[in-house]
Amino acid sequence: QRLPMKVAIIVSRHIGPYLEAVEGLQSVLSDHSDIETKVFSLEKLDAEEQRQLFGGKEAKKISAFIAVGPAAASTVWKATEKDGIPTLYLMVLNPGKVMGGKRTNCGISLNIPIQTQVEMIRQGLPGTKRLGLLYDPEYNADFFRGAESASSSLALEVLPLRVSSKKEIP
Repeated sequence: QRLPMKVAIIVSRHIGPYLEAVEGLQSVLSDHSDIETKVFSLEKLDAEEQRQLFGGKEAKKISAFIAVGPAAASTVWKATEKDGIPTLYLMVLNPGKVMGGKRTNCGISLNIPIQTQVEMIRQGLPGTKRLGLLYDPEYNADFFRGAESASSSLALEVLPLRVSSKKEIP
């Protein structure tokens, strides 16, 4: 009989969306008797526990890592970069920036195409003619330009509201 595949699920933080994703993932994986999962909270793992998880005796028994959230993805990618252990990520915005582009990133990104976002806003607020967009030119000027371009075909004007700190938002 084949030994079960051990999958370590690393969660960035204990927040509802991440926990729901883990619950759904475990539900799907539980249908396979040859897969065992164990969930680890990155918030609760100290440096020694992380070392053991990624490089100790137990690490050699892990067949794959699944990271949920950006902090977990970054930690898992750095820890397994040279090992060749299969790694996946879930719920990460801009995964290339979080994990770097040195190796293939496989998973589910939170990136939603700008065109889709603008279309959904138009659908949800059909009478809206102008849309204010808070943005920081240093970090997301490209997003603003994309939103401006995408909205023009929908007869929606995007008004730029530049902010460079949280204090400017109110």
